[in-house]
Parts: sequence; structure tokens; C-alpha cells
Amino acid sequence: MTTVIDRPRHTRWTWIVAVLLLLWLLWAWWTGRGPAADCCATPAAAPPVATTAQTDPAANATVAPPATSAGAAAGAAVAAAAGALGFSNENGKWALTGTVPDQATRERLFADAEAKFGSGNVVDRLSVQAGAAASPCSVKSQEIFAWLERSGGASIACGDDGGVTLTGTVPSEQIKQEHGQWAQRIFSPASVTNNLEVLEIAATADDVQCGDRMGATVTFATGSAQIGAQAHELLDAVAGCLGEGSYEVAGHTDNVGSDAINDPLSQRRADTVREYLIGKGVDGARLTAKGYGSKRSIANNDTENGRAQNRRIEFHRH
Repeated sequence: MTTVIDRPRHTRWTWIVAVLLLLWLLWAWWTGRGPAADCCATPAAAPPVATTAQTDPAANATVAPPATSAGAAAGAAVAAAAGALGFSNENGKWALTGTVPDQATRERLFADAEAKFGSGNVVDRLSVQAGAAASPCSVKSQEIFAWLERSGGASIACGDDGGVTLTGTVPSEQIKQEHGQWAQRIFSPASVTNNLEVLEIAATADDVQCGDRMGATVTFATGSAQIGAQAHELLDAVAGCLGEGSYEVAGHTDNVGSDAINDPLSQRRADTVREYLIGKGVDGARLTAKGYGSKRSIANNDTENGRAQNRRIEFHRH
């Protein structure tokens, strides 16, 4: 006779309920509805970050979205540097040098320069570099050309670092400072380096200051190379500064008259001054004479005072 052991009913139902409960928990966790859902559920996708500009009602202005560090780095890599650009006076002609972003900018600068300085007085040495940012010297070209015309012998250059440099010769410290203030005002907040050189032009013997470069307002008869009597004392003082070393005696005129007249006239005047200094005991082997006409102005020829400063003799030590 076989003995059958009958287990209690509640034991069988207990296992059935446990299995069902386990299956429900597994389903709940899988769908994120169970306890501690953030533990095991699949993370919800983050909302997309807005990339379009939004309007700030309080400021009534357009506010750009904040850039991520990766985006900022990418933008810095793509940003184009401004090309170096400069305008300088080379023996009476204005040279445009450097790079511009396109041919249209090159043609505009050349046309504007010729309109200001005259046809045939502009040398185009510009090159086109596609993608380069516009230089401050290009953007401010109208103001620059007007300044160059009235400044005399100054030059200006905008570097590829955004800085601006003034070079050339001016007749006084005051004029140098005025030019520097103009550049600061026009190009702010860019940095401006004022490298203008002051060459004070001696009008009397008491004004002469010995150095490697000296200027003197030596008067001549109109259209002549004959030294005025009042200039003798001035040149005597200059002769005392030429005891040693080699010097160029450079003759300069204002812009009244043509180059065909001013160039040979300035050469004759430089020759006359050289001969006068030799007569005062300066060794002629240490003196050379060169006439530059009106090509190297240091002051504005539009005023009588400026023209007087440009009618000068300079002494440059080699």
C-alpha cells in the first residue's frame, strides 16, 4: 500500500503568488514604474539646448545663447585674423602695402587713395588673402587718407595683431602728441604705438642742437640757391656740430611748383650749403649733398608755417 503525502494548499498558492509578484516587479522595473526607478530605468533623454538667439524683454535686446567650451574653441579656431596693412610716403608717392580680404577692398583703397593724393601718386602693393578679416586701416581708410594729407611725412600701419603704429618725422613734440591723440580717438580701443620722430627745425643759431640728425631753416632767395645773409650765423653754428663723422646735407622744398623745378633746385641748395660748410673748415670728404625736392615733407603744405618748415636743410650722420 502506497502512502500519499498531501501538502497543505496554502503552500502551493504561496509559490504561485510569489512567482506572479516577481514577474510584476520585473515588469515594473523594466518600464520605470517600480521602486527606485532612477536606479535601473533607462535615463530619459535630456531636452535639446536652444541654439537660436532669444529676446530679453527687460533689456529689449537680442541675447545670444551661451556658448559651450567646445563651441568657443571651435569659433576661435575658425576666426580669421586681420591682415597687416599700411600706408606710407615713399619719396612723394603713397604706398599701400599688406593684405586685404578681397579684390573689391583692394580696388576701393586704391581708388580712394588716388582721389585724395592724385593719379600717379599711389603705389599699389596690396595682396588679396581670402578669408582675412578687414583691417582697421581698411575700415578707417577715409579718415586715414585725410590725416596723411595734412600730416606731412607721417605713415601708419595696422598689424595683424590689431595694433596701430605711427611712424615718420614731425617738426615738434606737440605735433607728435596731437597725432597720437588722433590715432587713439580713431582706433580706440586698439593699442596705438606712437613712433613718430621729432626733428625740430632750427631757425636761429641759438636753436641748433648738435646730434646725428639736425634740421635748419636756411633761407634762400626765391627760386635761387643763394644763401640769405641771415642764414650765415645759423650755418656757422651747424658747422660747429660737424667736427667728426660723415654727414649728408639734404635739401628740401615745399610743394609750390613742379618736381621738374623743385628737384634740381633742392640739389643746388644742398650743394651750396655743403660748399659754405667746407669754407668754414668742415672736411669736404665727410660731406655729401642730396636734393629731395618736395618729396619728404614733415609738415602740412597747406599752411604758410608748414611750407616754411618744409623748406629746410637737414644734416644726417652716416
